[in-house]
Amino acid sequence: MIALNELFRYGGADWIRYSDYEYRATPSGELYLTPIQDAAVSVVDPLDGADSLLVDALNVGKLCMPEQPDMSAVRAAILAFAKQYGLLGFMAAWALKPDFIGRKEVQLNINPITDRPAMKTADYLKHFLPFGAQTDIIGSDGGGAAVASSLPITMFMDRPPVYEVIFSRDYAEKLDWLVAAFRQWYIHLAACHYYDKTDEPVLRELHAKTVAGLSIQGLSCCVKMLETPVLVWDFPSLNAAVNVLYGFYLTHPERPLRICKHCGKAFIMKNPRAEFCSVQCRNQFNVYKSRRK
Repeated sequence: MIALNELFRYGGADWIRYSDYEYRATPSGELYLTPIQDAAVSVVDPLDGADSLLVDALNVGKLCMPEQPDMSAVRAAILAFAKQYGLLGFMAAWALKPDFIGRKEVQLNINPITDRPAMKTADYLKHFLPFGAQTDIIGSDGGGAAVASSLPITMFMDRPPVYEVIFSRDYAEKLDWLVAAFRQWYIHLAACHYYDKTDEPVLRELHAKTVAGLSIQGLSCCVKMLETPVLVWDFPSLNAAVNVLYGFYLTHPERPLRICKHCGKAFIMKNPRAEFCSVQCRNQFNVYKSRRK
């Protein structure tokens, strides 16, 4: 059986991250995460360190789980994730196809902005550009036009113009969207984890429905010849990359994706019998267990 690290060896869609981001509020009080204007920019491969990307995303989600989460901790964790990997790229993730720049309307997947199957491109772009560059990017025809001056680098010109917007310093993602995405990943993992740990039919059915509710969109790949044929992945967004990684790791026969028995954090097991994410968690669990006796 092919190892997961071999399956995700080749990625064909590099991503942009900035050295720092900040939370900014709109006049109506909506909080967005956006690059700091003088931040340095770099290119990252979502599949380089795929294990860490997936585990970090899930553990940000764990912080979002309480009914009243510690929002200072949540904001700090999401900021740290963005500085490590970049923003999730919801603008491309929620579009049915990422080539909508220049068109009057954008066809949409399920998203938190609207329940309609499409909306005007100009209106859609405004949700991701709350602090500037709207008039330049949207264009007078309302269909949108890419702004080369907003690009941190020009190596992505062979990709649809939407990425010029996503990788620009004006692009922003709402904190509520980010929290919901990270939380949903952890909720799904928890449902899979606890499904095997309860004999209560109602709970098992509830967990099963949660598991079945995950839809992985944006799965795109091709075969290239590098001495031998290889599978090359092309993710339209970082959100899609996490979704696909999560789906493959979760359903792998060896079930390497686990929840720590002590702290509840997600981890990828190195030992088939592993129940803890670290030696420290295992030792603390045993100490607490002995004290309860």
